[in-house]
This record gives sequence, C-alpha cells and structure tokens, in this order.
Amino acid sequence: MTIDERLDRLVERHEALAQTVEHLTLNIEATNRSVNKMAQSIDKMAGMMNEIIHGTALLLSRSNTHDALLDEHGKRITKLEE
Repeated sequence: MTIDERLDRLVERHEALAQTVEHLTLNIEATNRSVNKMAQSIDKMAGMMNEIIHGTALLLSRSNTHDALLDEHGKRITKLEE
C-alpha cells in the first residue's frame, strides 16, 4: 500500500468520523430539547398534584366536619345547643 493510498484511507476515516460526530451532536441537541420539555411537563404535573393533594385534604377536613354533625344513626343533628 502506497503512502497516497494510506492518506486516502485516513481522509475517508476522518470524513466518516466527522459525520458521526455531527450526527451525535444533532442527536444530543434533540435529546436535550426533549428532556427540557419533559422537565417542564413534570413541573406542571407536580403543580397539579399539589392542587389535588390540597383539594383532597380540604375535602377530608370538610367530610370530618360533616361527620361530626351526624348522630349515631347517620341523621343530621339539628339541635347543636343540647
């Protein structure tokens, strides 16, 4: 194999590696964009989950208050003064 043939092979390998690096760079950038979008979605879902937790706690509190106003037969107590 002559020096020219070796240089041609090295040039081909260099071009192939350069293309591979370019494709990898594009893939990494696309992955970063996807991860950022997912992070934003997770933040939104965490906010919604906090609202659900707060609402559930409020419903539980009101339910307990409601239960306290029922007698042993499940009837609403009308005379709270007694």
